[in-house]
Amino acid sequence: MIGVITIILLMTTTMMLANVLYFFNIGYENQYSQISIVFFILLSSIYIFKNYGNIKFKISKISNLLLLFMTMITIFGFILLGNIFDISNLAFKILSLSKIIFFYFVILLINQISIEDINIIIKKNISLFIFIIMITLLIFYLDMHHVVHLKDRLIAYQDRFAALCFELVDFSYLLFILLILSYKNSKYWLLQFIAIIYLLSLTKSNSIVVYVVFLMFYLIVYKFQFIRKYIFVFMSLVVLVVIYIFSSVKVIDNILREMSVFLPRMGSLLDPDSPIYKRLMPNIEALLYLKDHFFYIPSGISSSKYLFMHTENVHGSVAGIFIFLIDFGVFGLFMIFILLYLISKLLNRQINNLNVFKAEAIIFLSASYFIFQPSYLNFTVWTIILLSTRYITLIKYKIDKEKFI
Repeated sequence: MIGVITIILLMTTTMMLANVLYFFNIGYENQYSQISIVFFILLSSIYIFKNYGNIKFKISKISNLLLLFMTMITIFGFILLGNIFDISNLAFKILSLSKIIFFYFVILLINQISIEDINIIIKKNISLFIFIIMITLLIFYLDMHHVVHLKDRLIAYQDRFAALCFELVDFSYLLFILLILSYKNSKYWLLQFIAIIYLLSLTKSNSIVVYVVFLMFYLIVYKFQFIRKYIFVFMSLVVLVVIYIFSSVKVIDNILREMSVFLPRMGSLLDPDSPIYKRLMPNIEALLYLKDHFFYIPSGISSSKYLFMHTENVHGSVAGIFIFLIDFGVFGLFMIFILLYLISKLLNRQINNLNVFKAEAIIFLSASYFIFQPSYLNFTVWTIILLSTRYITLIKYKIDKEKFI
């Protein structure tokens, strides 16, 4: 019988296996990720149908309200973007609804598992990730010495290492999780740290700075209890500061110039050919669009993709928090603060437990991914966040009465 652990493993391993089909000349980049969500929904449906009588249908009221709100706005968006029964946008509509279905299913399934189940998931993920790194790192060095010739953006992004991940930022994110989990996990943890830091250096990813900043912020929260008591205020300020910085080309360009020593592939924000321009300028343009259309009626999940196709001044890869604001407008800001409240409620009580410390650090790391990376609906990252949340809840409250997700 299909087990919950197997189904959840499908989503936690999606990011590290994103290009596995492309590696075997099947399909295109990141196709495995798109296929995995279909299998996840299918397997989840089968599991829920077969075990309906034994499943605990526990989703918190706030989570239910958020998901219902997202569903209503998205369906209303179908009407705004054309007739709801119009098949010309059928793929777009199915994609949007599948993301909401994913959230319902993954929250429901994660609420069924125990600490022991989460430990099994962690161990299997680490084993698979290390195996992938060992194999792909060998191929990477063979490619660098022209022994083999890889396709573009497969394992090697020019001279940068990404394993089987779709993007360098994804690989860096997974490496940081491995770094967190390896902390004091054995007497050789310092050697593991050095090995992971070496792998991070091979990515040459600008996202490393962002991840480090957020982890340092968590260490401050962990060290000073008074900050933990007001964590909602601090996190809200971080979001507002990020929005403010990205609303001005001049402000962000000055900040980036000061940080240029830490960014390996910097360039100028004002140079259209620089990596930083291609990554950040679309976010600035999206915010400017939002400021000019602040009270427009939002169209829900993935509507930004449809909007950008018909808007000349918004283009490129827009990051998670900005896509979310475009998709949900002023309601999106309200929903972000609700999510921050849920996280602050989870973190407001500190206990001396190394595993809880790691789980909280992973939540902060994942938050940085959603603020700056291209998607706010990355299935692997959300699954990792929900697993961390579940773990903290079970450890802190022993009995399963508190429902944060």
